[in-house]
Amino acid sequence: IQSYQNALFIESDYAEAHNNLGNVLKEIGQFDKAIESYEKAVALKPDYIEAYYSLGDSFYEFGKLEDTIKCYKRVLEYRPNFTGMHNNLGNVLRELGRFQEAVLCYEKAISIDTDFVEGYFNLGITFQGLSKFDSALLNYKKAIEIKSNYAEAFNNLGTLYKEMKDFDSSIKSYQKAIDIKSDYAEAYNNLGILYKELGQLDKALISHENAINIRPEYDEAHNNLGILYMELGQLDKSIKSYKQAIKANADFIEAINNLGIALMNLGHTQEAIQHYQKAL
Repeated sequence: IQSYQNALFIESDYAEAHNNLGNVLKEIGQFDKAIESYEKAVALKPDYIEAYYSLGDSFYEFGKLEDTIKCYKRVLEYRPNFTGMHNNLGNVLRELGRFQEAVLCYEKAISIDTDFVEGYFNLGITFQGLSKFDSALLNYKKAIEIKSNYAEAFNNLGTLYKEMKDFDSSIKSYQKAIDIKSDYAEAYNNLGILYKELGQLDKALISHENAINIRPEYDEAHNNLGILYMELGQLDKSIKSYKQAIKANADFIEAINNLGIALMNLGHTQEAIQHYQKAL
């Protein structure tokens, strides 16, 4: 940092130094100061694509999504065939709930590079969010056709099949994701959720335990395990699981409420009330 600041002291209109200083500040998480540096860089050099790209990333980390969009669009003015930028712009638009605009971005990315696997994957996510299941299925399958070991696509495909009530295909997809990526905690957790919905509680128990063995601080898996133990009538184990979930995530409202329910079932009324109040 000091070296770049020294360079700017000597030559304050050195756009590259402002950009490089921004890179260092972004790297250490000082996004507000990084934004200042990038803004100085692009003010000095309006066609400084790298600085606009990094400025957009910094705005994103700072939670300023509309500003992120402006920067990414500015990059695309100069580099209209930048596949990754169309994809990134789509991701931000999707996060803002602007799904149709996001679809157009992903489709543009794919039109530039027909083998751009992330574009198909993100189209799958977006169409799934829009409950356009056939389109989502088509795009996930296309992503897998391009990248046969795409564990994340198989995991999402499993969730999609579950929403489509095709439970056998859902199980197979989650299992395929796990076969590809043996430490895929999310896939184990999703498989556990499905097994519970199907009434296969023993398999659900094993799946959630596998998720926790992979990631001991996995709050959602601990909570799901607590729910299973509750259904199995093992309240002591249920309480222990909920407490582990809350230990991993002190703001996990569902786990706090579930702990209150388990305590109430054990007759610990006052302690249960305390947890209900925390959940409010």
